[in-house]
Amino acid sequence: MDTEKLLSDPVFQLNLLIWMAREQPSVGYRVKPIFHELGFKIAYIEQPFRFPPDMFNALKRSSLNVSLKPEPDVIMIRSRDGKGLYFEAKAQSFSPASNESRQARGHLAACGPAFVEVY
Repeated sequence: MDTEKLLSDPVFQLNLLIWMAREQPSVGYRVKPIFHELGFKIAYIEQPFRFPPDMFNALKRSSLNVSLKPEPDVIMIRSRDGKGLYFEAKAQSFSPASNESRQARGHLAACGPAFVEVY
């Protein structure tokens, strides 16, 4: 399979993130489990992000064209210090004119202080 096509496939991207978070043997792994080694575990796969009420209401009242329920591909959490990772895999970046720009704005809003408050 063409490497470029493989890397842009959303199922491959999701699978890669999952394998990077799974416990694996220290040698002979197919994908380096870097997130597992750093103590992260998968908390959610493709679950809508619920903004804190104040932020949700502010976004709703704003004139921004923003998704109020962004669905990240993967959220990982590290329990020892409460750190988290928010992943949205895309083959190409978002552009302001794309249909996905509303979704991108929701992801950007979710990755800020709202993420800390929710998780």
